[in-house]
Amino acid sequence: MEKRTIRVLGWGVDKQQSELTVTLDGETVFSGVVPLEEMTSENDRIETAPTLFSFEVPMEFSSTARMKIVKDRATIRFANIVANYTLLEQGGVEMESGPFEFLDAAPLDDQGVRDPRANVVINGQLQTPARTAQLCGTWHWIIGPTDTFEHDLVISPSYQ
Repeated sequence: MEKRTIRVLGWGVDKQQSELTVTLDGETVFSGVVPLEEMTSENDRIETAPTLFSFEVPMEFSSTARMKIVKDRATIRFANIVANYTLLEQGGVEMESGPFEFLDAAPLDDQGVRDPRANVVINGQLQTPARTAQLCGTWHWIIGPTDTFEHDLVISPSYQ
């Protein structure tokens, strides 16, 4: 059975590595050491950003699930979350991604915002993103060396 792949993009603040344990609704979906690249002008776009980690979900998965990321060291800048088999509508244009193409994973909310993270909590403290009319996409979250990062992961339905 075919599955969807979810990729979490991001960078290290210093060239290091970090061990991550990632759970989705309490179930481990990734555990391992990730090498961290610093952000440069060559890798600062969704098309070129490094993948910190990825995991698979059933093709029919589209919902909100609680994601928790525990890491052991290094400051990490968590960026976009993308998925394959995604239907993306933007400015009246529809795009579909197949098995090897990845698009923003989140649907547009009622305010026209496409952010796959909601109810963000860092070290037990609820965070409020500073959103303006110019910033209507995925926000980056810079998480310190031993911080715990939790949020609701909001994923669009697959088009299949």
